[in-house]
Amino acid sequence: MDYTTFYAHWLRFWYTKTGAPHFVNAAAISIMPIPTRPTERQFDGFRMLLNPHDLLQTNLLLDGVWEESVGYWFRRISKDAECVIDIGAHVGHFTLTVWSAAPETAQIYAFEPNPISRNQLKVNLSANQAQNVTVVPMAVGAEDGMLTLYPLNPWEPGATSEFRRYAQRGGFEVAVTTLDGFCQRQPIRRIDSVKMDTEGAEPMILRGMQQGLAEGRYKAMVIAVHPHLWEEPIATEADIRSLERFGYALFRIAGSEATKLDDTIFKDEDILVVHTSRLADLGLPD
Repeated sequence: MDYTTFYAHWLRFWYTKTGAPHFVNAAAISIMPIPTRPTERQFDGFRMLLNPHDLLQTNLLLDGVWEESVGYWFRRISKDAECVIDIGAHVGHFTLTVWSAAPETAQIYAFEPNPISRNQLKVNLSANQAQNVTVVPMAVGAEDGMLTLYPLNPWEPGATSEFRRYAQRGGFEVAVTTLDGFCQRQPIRRIDSVKMDTEGAEPMILRGMQQGLAEGRYKAMVIAVHPHLWEEPIATEADIRSLERFGYALFRIAGSEATKLDDTIFKDEDILVVHTSRLADLGLPD
């Protein structure tokens, strides 16, 4: 076992298995130096250089999987895509998952504002010669401007949130764009698939997509929702459910299964949002 793999076991044990207070976990994890040498792993259709700077890479190193529902559905809705957007691309696992499934002519935009994650994302894209992927060094939000992102844990420099109450140390400034504004500047008239995993920023991102949603520009989306991070969870859940008024159907996803959204309150889970014009193509009920 190399040191990177050993450290991944160490971090995951203290982070997820002990049930100890945060300061105890932090002290135990900090005993071991963070690895600097990445380990290569092969996946279905691509390879990655991974380092356990966060729980996502730790699980990919040890198990080879992370958020299987997101990967399955992001790949499925992008199979014949011309334009794909990955919001919160991190080090590129889902970007490369969809890159390996989408047509070679597809244009893929990977948004990643964290410079540590973004540098590793570029390395992984280069390792796969993914030339049709454009890395966008910006966050996506409700309006153009700047915001501060905060690392969630000292041992996870790649995991950040705009909510300071969850941060463990000082943040850094990043540029923000609305998705509607980005599409207008490119210009992009149709986006076949979107993946959104942004540590609680989903409400702000959706507010910056209202014009495109009303026009049906965004044909299908996989959204990792984080109600425990939302400022107003009840209002935010209502906003997501109200996407139906724009002609979208909403599903809960688990593995390859998609179930029409019922009245059960949201938990931290994955939601599939599909414009009704694509339901038949994806074999989903209207």
